[in-house]
Amino acid sequence: MFHATQAHTNAQMSKLLSTMVEWFRYADNRKKIVNFSSYIIRGSLAKLYAAKYKLRSRAKVYKIGSRTLSRPLKEKKGQSPEYHNLLRMGLVESIDGLMYTRMSLVPETDYTPFPMAWRPDHEKALLEYIKLSDRKTLEEQQNYLKEQGLVSPQDYISVLVWNYKRNAVPVDQRSLLLGPGKEKDDERNESSDDEEGVHAAEI
Repeated sequence: MFHATQAHTNAQMSKLLSTMVEWFRYADNRKKIVNFSSYIIRGSLAKLYAAKYKLRSRAKVYKIGSRTLSRPLKEKKGQSPEYHNLLRMGLVESIDGLMYTRMSLVPETDYTPFPMAWRPDHEKALLEYIKLSDRKTLEEQQNYLKEQGLVSPQDYISVLVWNYKRNAVPVDQRSLLLGPGKEKDDERNESSDDEEGVHAAEI
């Protein structure tokens, strides 16, 4: 942070505050938490800039860089009227200030009701973990893998690409799991069933 530019440092801290605003979206004290965090971060940045640009105190940093630290502190350009004129004409790049420097700027708590049977993601993960520890579930999965086999997504994609390249014919997942030998046997069984149906129709 000490060697980064003022614009980059402000952007990183604003991103952190935006993440906190989203994280505490449903908290009743959302505004207080974000405002207090913004106060701590802004004070820390003021100390950092005071040491970096040799301004000695946070008061001088706020005087030059404003409350949101959006004015350039290097060589005290933020105080010069020439900088304001150039900024107004769009001849210099502006520095984005810190977000949520006042409590009124922090969004209100989201009181939107949750949908029916809603569960947080961490609770879903815990339920899946508990379900996997059940012996019955493990036996069912083992039997399924023994019967159907296990095909990785990479193998499935490679087989699809190879079949398109060789025959220009897509292959479904069932034939991929069964294999070429079983697929031919199924085709023979289907053809024999069709022949028996034809003979029955003739009779």
